Amino acid sequence: MDAFCYLFSNMDQPSIIIGGGCAGMQLIRQLLKNPQDQKGEILLIEKEKSIPGKSWCFWANKPSEYDFLVSKRWQKIAFHSERIHLAENIQPYAYHYISSEDFFDFHYELIRKSPRVKIVNEQVEAIQQTNGLFTVKTDRNDYHTNRVFNSITDFSNTPANTILLWQHFYGWFIQTERPVFDQETATLMDFSIEQGPGANFMYVLPFSANTALVEFTAFSSAESYSENHYIRQLEAYIKNRWNTNYEIERTESGKIPMSNFPFSLFNDAGAINIGAAAGAIKPTTGYAFKRIMKDTQELNHLLFDQKDRKAISSDRFKFYDQLLLQIIQHQPERVREIMTKLFSKNDWISVLKFLDEDSSLFEEISIFSSLPKRLFLKQVYQYVFNR
Repeated sequence: MDAFCYLFSNMDQPSIIIGGGCAGMQLIRQLLKNPQDQKGEILLIEKEKSIPGKSWCFWANKPSEYDFLVSKRWQKIAFHSERIHLAENIQPYAYHYISSEDFFDFHYELIRKSPRVKIVNEQVEAIQQTNGLFTVKTDRNDYHTNRVFNSITDFSNTPANTILLWQHFYGWFIQTERPVFDQETATLMDFSIEQGPGANFMYVLPFSANTALVEFTAFSSAESYSENHYIRQLEAYIKNRWNTNYEIERTESGKIPMSNFPFSLFNDAGAINIGAAAGAIKPTTGYAFKRIMKDTQELNHLLFDQKDRKAISSDRFKFYDQLLLQIIQHQPERVREIMTKLFSKNDWISVLKFLDEDSSLFEEISIFSSLPKRLFLKQVYQYVFNR
């Protein structure tokens, strides 16, 4: 098909959103419900027609606007290591689970009912801007508008000293022959399994006494392990932990970047970055859903209040993440020790606040004092030396 120019018509504030993932969908919802932006058309450019199954989880101590999509909550979480088995009630927090199928079903129905939103399945090749007018070039068309939101992250040209690691995972939703799961407790990390080139742990979300997501997760320099490696780890873990027959109902897998990449609120052409492109993925945990939710809510208000948007993470927490990324990169075998001390020597509410970047400096000093001091001081030295 020959390229053509698609120029929006009959609109006050046209918007192009590049990427129909978690951030793109949340932003569409925000724009559609904002009383100050009820006429602007919205074009969503998404290259994929299919939607991969994912699990989005977060902990929270207050209601959120996506609570109606939460299909399971746990008020107790567990951590396991070689000789340590811990479980704590985290009230007033709860650990929340949202299925991506439910998430996308809701948002696609929202889009279907809105005459303002159009979806095209095309591959974005370039974003250009001249005198405030953007041109978004895809493999089929050119689109012109004055407001573009971008969720694409390009790691092809990374600055010197950039760390790019991966959290990769492979999990099974299983149904067991007999009731074996404590459905009141979610296991965030079980480091009692075999370690390897990265830091490996199991993640268990029990939905009932007979059903659960059991997922092998790794922090490593490699983007993935072989599928056989994941399968062997899962089979051995399920046998050793529960020793029961089971059926695999479905599989989920994926990878999440863990990086100190200098994410920006705008891309090189001046488009507004959202989601992963704006740094919404927590580099050392992979959690993103609640960070995206908060950022898109604030961004939607700022668009009309003409206020500056703040970076998703402060410099202080970027520094903390930098130290752990250095350890994962050079000494992944120490991660199990760090996580074990983090959960065994600290109040878990304080840990959750710290991981949410909602802790005080006093709480952070207390947490770091419980971790291997020489190891982290070495990371500080390396960070300063390499700058």
